[in-house]
Order: sequence, then structure tokens, then C-alpha cells
Amino acid sequence: MFENLYTTKMSANKKTLQNRFAKIRAKNGRIANVFSAAMLIFILTTMLYATVVMAAMNEQRMTPPTDGGGAAESVVPYLPQNKLFQKGIQQGIQNLSAVQTDSFGKENLITDSAERKKIKPQPANNNGAESVTDKKRIKSSSVSVIAFANTSGGKIVFGVEDKTREVVGIDESVVFSIMDSITNAISDSCEPVIIPDVSLQTIDGKTIIVVEISDAKQRPYYIKSIGVQNGTYIRVAGTTRPADENTIRELMFEGSNKSFDQSICLGVDITEADIDNLCKSLYNTAVDNCFSEEAKHEIKRVTKNTLLSWGVLVEKNGKCHPTNAFALLTGNEAIPSKIQCGVFKGNNRAVFVDRREFTGPIQTQIEEAYQYVLAKINLGANIDGLYRQDMYELPPGSIREIIANAVTHRSYLEPGNVQVALYDDRLEVTSPGMLLNGVTIEKIREGYSKVRNRAIANAFS
Repeated sequence: MFENLYTTKMSANKKTLQNRFAKIRAKNGRIANVFSAAMLIFILTTMLYATVVMAAMNEQRMTPPTDGGGAAESVVPYLPQNKLFQKGIQQGIQNLSAVQTDSFGKENLITDSAERKKIKPQPANNNGAESVTDKKRIKSSSVSVIAFANTSGGKIVFGVEDKTREVVGIDESVVFSIMDSITNAISDSCEPVIIPDVSLQTIDGKTIIVVEISDAKQRPYYIKSIGVQNGTYIRVAGTTRPADENTIRELMFEGSNKSFDQSICLGVDITEADIDNLCKSLYNTAVDNCFSEEAKHEIKRVTKNTLLSWGVLVEKNGKCHPTNAFALLTGNEAIPSKIQCGVFKGNNRAVFVDRREFTGPIQTQIEEAYQYVLAKINLGANIDGLYRQDMYELPPGSIREIIANAVTHRSYLEPGNVQVALYDDRLEVTSPGMLLNGVTIEKIREGYSKVRNRAIANAFS
């Protein structure tokens, strides 16, 4: 009996243990499933985060430069930051098991360093790609741009060999990048700002860049990093040269739309008597140069208001101030000026025959130099019936005109004086200063005129 009872109890305990083990196994299975799910979620989240971070890094690497950029950056499409993040998230969701490190989707965003090296500018080659030499030329071309802007304008051509003039062209894949670099270089290096006209032209199937600089007005233009004293350039006879101090000052007057003779002469005080004396002197000079009595009667009196309208006087704070033209017309030593005349034997200046210097008011200098030349040239006569007409070997009217023009249009910023040289075969008159910007010998022969000293020109007109 006890044996049967013991056996029955053991069987009951065995079933109880089996049930308990089954429950434990079921519970452990649920825990394992929860743990596996948590691990899967963690892995997916980590991979998605890595994809988004990589998109942000690539977006930062692909952002276009603000200084014009090079060929590499110019051919890489650019997506705004928010679009890059959206693209990265979408790609991460679609392909979490294989995160791409070289691109996102079908966008041509080159991020691999080896791929980036492929599109960097290479050294100069036959296909006209942007090279180190091109960059140096772009930088050095700013000097030519400055010179053109300070003179009469000009053009710079890229894609043509300097020495052989052979058209090599520029690779179309970098041509717009080079155009941007040229524009940025000119804009960043020149002061005041110069806006070039950059265009493309095709010659024999090859693309070239033409940079045209117009005749600018806000002179002087100079290289910003060097400064106005050392960074101002001009064009002289087809070459680019640094501008000296006097030329820079003259460019400043042109940029302010003023002339040297219309500027106030510092350190010179005048009275009403000085103004009246100048008015009388100018009126008498005009009368003396008339060839008929009728012309003399047409000459109008010169007054203070006349001098103000000419720019010989400047009114400031209710007071009249003398200009540099006033000092020159009155012979004031504040602005030194004289005419040097000489007679030479033969056709050069080896042997002096005679020489004179004339000082004082410039209108008096002109008359005295004119009379000096008349006294030194040969005088002949033309007999017409009963009448005898004296004739000089040179036209007197032309002699006066050439001397007056030399005094009127000379640069008073330049050292030196007007020189009148009489040779056996010719008369030469020279004056300090180069031709004004935009004036050429060809234009002068066609009747073109540009006034350098406006106040003096008004007084002599």
C-alpha cells in the first residue's frame, strides 16, 4: 500500500516539475524574442544615423566655393543641406544593409578623394584646360586691366598663345569656371571696382575668352593690395607701365572731372585790384590779336563774373579765391612757368646760335615767344603789280597757334617748360606731359581736340 502511494506521489511531482520547466522555457523564449527585437532596432537605428551623418559630411565637402572656385568644384552639382538630409534618410531607409560612401542615389555627387583628383585642374595641355599658368595669367591680367581702365580701354584674350598668337582655345568643361575666376580676380584686386565685359568667341572651332575693359571714369584705378602710389598703371605705346606721381595726380583730376588749373591755388591771396588788373590784361590781349577794327569792337569786357564762369576764380563762403589758372595768368611764382626759345645751327641741337627765356603771365609769354620766332626766321616779299606784300618763310598765324596750344594744353604737374626750337629746316615746339587719355595723333589730324586746362582755354578762346 505504501509502495503504491509513494509511486503515485512521485508521478504527481514529476508532472508538476515538467509543467514548471515548460513555463520557464516559454518565459525565456519570450525574453529572448524581446531582446532580439531590441538588438535589431538598435542596429537599424545606428545604420540610419550613420547614413545621415555621412550625407551631412558630403554636403559640407560639396558646397560651392564663394571665391569663384576651380574646375573641380564647378562641375559638381550642389544640393541644399535640407535636401541632402532628406535624400540620405530615404536612401538609408531603402538600403540599410549597404550604406553607400561614394554617392547618394543617382545624384552625381563626387565625394571619393580619388574621384575628386580626376577633376582637379591639370597642368597646361593642348586641350586648353585651366592650369597653374592660366591662374597666374588671370592674376597678372589685373595689371593690364588697371592700365586699360586708366587709359583708353582695351581687350584681353584668353586662349591664344602670347608669343605665337596661335589659337589654342579653352576646354569647354572649364571655360565657365575660368570666366568666373577672371571676373572675381578683377573685382577683388582692383580699386575702384571694375566691371569687365567677359564674353566667349569661337575661332576655328576653338573657344576663347575675351575680356573687354572700357574707358573708365573713376580714376585712378589701382591694385588694391599694393595701394594707389605703387599699384597704378597706364598704357604707353602698347606697353603697361607704372604711373609716376604726377600722372597719378592728373588721373585724380580726371576722376573728379576737374582740371589742375581750376583748383584753388593755396597760399595765394588776391585783392579786388588784382582781379581788375587781370580783367584788363585779358581784354587788351584779345583786342591786340584782332585783325580788323570790326573784330575789336566785338570784344566784350572781362569782369569778375566772367572769370568765375571760366573757372579762373572760385567762389567759396562768399569770397573769391584764385585758382592755379589765375596764378598762371598773373605770373605768380606759386606756379612756375616759362617758355624757353633757342635757335640752332643745322638740323640738331649741337650748336646754339641764340636762346632766350620768357617769364611772367602766360599770355605775355606767348606773345614774346611769337615775336622772337618772327625775328629769327627769314622774311621775303611778294610783288603783286604795284603792291609789295611781306611774307615770312613760316606762316605767322600757325606760329602763334602752335605756341598758344603748347602753353594751353601742357601739363603743369610735370616738371619742365615749353620749348621753342628753330632749326635751319623746321620749327619745333614741345610741351611737358603726354597726350591726354583717348587722344591720339590720328585723331588730332582728323580735328579731334580735348582740353587739359579748361580755365586757361576759356581765357584764350
